[in-house]
Amino acid sequence: MAVKNNRRKIITKKILNDSLLELMQTKPISKITIKEICDLSDMSRSTFYLHYQDQSALLEDIEKKVPEK
Repeated sequence: MAVKNNRRKIITKKILNDSLLELMQTKPISKITIKEICDLSDMSRSTFYLHYQDQSALLEDIEKKVPEK
């Protein structure tokens, strides 16, 4: 059961990551709302807040996954 829950958590975070990156193609992060991220990812705000404190925390998570050059 733990593996299934972990997989669900990974998928949820990936969807949120992808949604933020898509929104950032059209406007800066300072203009992006949690509601916009949730609407695009088809998730509730409570789901977002289970994983991240705010947009900046989501962006930090994305940046951690990008290898440094």
